[in-house]
Amino acid sequence: MDEPRNANPTQRGVLSPNPLSPPYTGPPLYPHQPSNTDSECAELATVVDFIRKLPGRNKPMDFIGWSAAAPSMGPYTLQHPEMVKSLFLLAPVFPPDGRWSGDPADPLAIPPNTPLPVSDPPTLYGFPMFVSDKKGFVEAWNREQGNPPQREPGMEDTAWAAMMANDPIGSKWGQKLPSGAYEGIQRFRNPYFWGWTKETVPYQDALGNYILGDRPRSPAAALLRAGPLQGHRRAREADVRAGGCGTLRGLGAPRQDRARHRVPVAPQQAQGVGPRAAATTRTRRVS
Repeated sequence: MDEPRNANPTQRGVLSPNPLSPPYTGPPLYPHQPSNTDSECAELATVVDFIRKLPGRNKPMDFIGWSAAAPSMGPYTLQHPEMVKSLFLLAPVFPPDGRWSGDPADPLAIPPNTPLPVSDPPTLYGFPMFVSDKKGFVEAWNREQGNPPQREPGMEDTAWAAMMANDPIGSKWGQKLPSGAYEGIQRFRNPYFWGWTKETVPYQDALGNYILGDRPRSPAAALLRAGPLQGHRRAREADVRAGGCGTLRGLGAPRQDRARHRVPVAPQQAQGVGPRAAATTRTRRVS
């Protein structure tokens, strides 16, 4: 991630002349994706373990996630609901027909015949990092806004400043401004997700209780608001029926049609996840 030559080859133009001078046209030095569902869940588990060791914090937590936080917070909650008091996902990335194990008895396992790290096809997974300048960031956000706009005036500047304040390397890349400072470059990982689909949402614990479902015994709740489906593609509407435990509506619906649904979370035996990975760009909060 700190090596600019590892950026998506189709996006390297924003890295010239800073930090790539002269421009680099060769293959990525690390031709693979750097993170996946297991590593993302393991990173989240590390944060949860750290917080629970603080005085008075050894208890289930509230999770808040935006956009690409969903494919890690969702599977983590399905695997460790005893750690989660509540789950709030805003504009969640949710591919209903996405990758999963294909095994109803172990739906959150890695899909069969999936070598890690993934690098094929190379145009999708043969590099570890996406990059964007501020103009590209704003244009991408504008394409997703819908009508009425989903952000307040000036919020793009606030969001960009926050990202640059949290990236000491990317904030020194990009064009030099008249003030002498650099505009910065947004960097985010190229992940490989699985296990956050219409097949895994109705996951049950060892006692046959739905983890995400309308169950009086469930101690926590999940709240999902509309968001893009299948990566960054926005669908007009989608319903995900979790067996007999009700329907999660509003995923991908137009802004004016977005619905909110509280979905309790039931206890389940914890399951292990894979190795820890470095940070990625998405918003996650645990408290």
